[in-house]
Amino acid sequence: MSDSFIILSGGALMKDYGNEIAEFLYYAPGTADKRCALWPVRAGTTATKPGYSAGPKKIESYSLHFVSRGQVHLEYEGGSVVLNAGNAFCLYPMRTYTYRFVPSPENLEMSWLVLDGPGAEGMLDMIGFKPETPFVEGRPGARAQGTLKRILSLLRNPSPGDLSAVLRLQSLLYRLFAKLAEGRSEPADSEEAQQGWLKRSLEYIELHAAEGISVTQAAEAAGVSRTHFSSAFSEHTGMSPALYIAQVRLDKAKRMLADTAASVTEIAYSLGYSSVYAFTRAFKHRYALTPTDYRAAARGLVVEPSPRTEP
Repeated sequence: MSDSFIILSGGALMKDYGNEIAEFLYYAPGTADKRCALWPVRAGTTATKPGYSAGPKKIESYSLHFVSRGQVHLEYEGGSVVLNAGNAFCLYPMRTYTYRFVPSPENLEMSWLVLDGPGAEGMLDMIGFKPETPFVEGRPGARAQGTLKRILSLLRNPSPGDLSAVLRLQSLLYRLFAKLAEGRSEPADSEEAQQGWLKRSLEYIELHAAEGISVTQAAEAAGVSRTHFSSAFSEHTGMSPALYIAQVRLDKAKRMLADTAASVTEIAYSLGYSSVYAFTRAFKHRYALTPTDYRAAARGLVVEPSPRTEP
């Protein structure tokens, strides 16, 4: 083996390129990878030397860089910033960047992970990276180092065609983003954040209303307190969460009565009612018809769900 290669204890095969000693790892995403929201394309580590500079250049994917030692000066479209150990930055597709070594007591060392896929930009956005400000300060990179090393280890030893290896890699990618997201939250008072958790809560209720969910469970799924959830939900929908959950169940009952041959008993228990009597009482209170009478009236007709308004 040439003397220009250095094998580190973690298994990294580093090569001296003159202005840096680096490892480059390349990944060929398969069909299983591309059924996921994001996947790796390449990765690596570098220990730079004084005078190191990269760019100006553009890339085709999303390149996450983690500064582990020293300082780097990043120039991006619209600005520049000096980043320290623990900081991270992202190169976005088809934007021009330059980054270079900043003289300091420690030489610049970085690891990087290049990602692609339809969910990559959304994931980056959630943890604070933006094309206009493609860096995150604090110490997100330090929190993610352990997971990043495990990802690099998998990429050094690929298992083409092994579905379990693809899923292990996916789990590590999401763990990496979870580490980067630690301490971050959506501002509860922003309009965008409120619309986000309201949408999540409506979807959660539509999916689980038949399972007897409570308002507390819906609030937990939305990620807000029960008090704030009830107040904002009522303002947005015009009814309390409890009434909305009950209405979703009754809408499902209407569709099953009109469109299926399921018995009233089967429908009652399928929708989480404790008894046929409880179902019949709730249905008649809302529509002034028993389920049996409603089915007779709706037979042969297309029944639209009732509007979600309080009686």
